[in-house]
Amino acid sequence: DKETADTPARFKAQVALALAAAELMLDQPRKERITSAIGSVGTDLQTAQKSIRDAFAGDANSMRKLLVAPTKTYRGTAAAGWFKEADLAYKVGLAVKNYLKQAATTKPTPSVERDFIKGLEQARDSLQIGEFASRLSVLTAQVRASGGKL
Repeated sequence: DKETADTPARFKAQVALALAAAELMLDQPRKERITSAIGSVGTDLQTAQKSIRDAFAGDANSMRKLLVAPTKTYRGTAAAGWFKEADLAYKVGLAVKNYLKQAATTKPTPSVERDFIKGLEQARDSLQIGEFASRLSVLTAQVRASGGKL
């Protein structure tokens, strides 16, 4: 009904359904019913997530700007964790970039390198979203690979 169409509770439910439905193998009639129930919320969420994924290759200012709106929009919903982990993965990526840049001119001590890798692994292990944990695994491998070659 129209009174409950735009309530915060309905929005939260639509976001949760959009996230869950993305992981399910469904027949066409069920997909259509879910798409109808989700409305534009599902498309908006997918668009926001895609823009974040695409921005990982961009500069820090672009990513920060991109994260502002969805972080506010999806606060308190099932998608909030996704955006929080995207932010963490991006910040860790910047830290690795800076570490590798600095390590190219001044080789870190083995203990500094070990501590940095341990921090990366802890950050990766704290993540719930597989795509971001995978990103951190790749970053950790890059730091490990640079160890003896700087």
